[in-house]
Amino acid sequence: MEAVGVTQLFARTTLEQDKAELARIRKEEPGNIRQEAIVALNVQTKMIFKDQLKFLRILQVILERIQDLDVDDMRGYSAATLEPVLQYEEKDSQEVQFKRRMGMRAYFK
Repeated sequence: MEAVGVTQLFARTTLEQDKAELARIRKEEPGNIRQEAIVALNVQTKMIFKDQLKFLRILQVILERIQDLDVDDMRGYSAATLEPVLQYEEKDSQEVQFKRRMGMRAYFK
């Protein structure tokens, strides 16, 4: 595995550090395809993990909202599931929020 740079793969860096490193490599070392691919994979992987953690946190808040409702309260259920979770979704567009809710719907089917 050392041949593909396993020490750089999943390095303990932040997403912002990896993005800066990727920009630096593309600017200063355009021929270093191997290192660019490793850092690009790190960026993509960390973005996926970050979005998945956000998804799970939002899902937890929505489930906590639903837990306090009566079984027959359809209006409350709609409000609990469709209202944005402001502490996590304040910067997200309505389209992103909608896609997340549809992902939750598919998750529970």
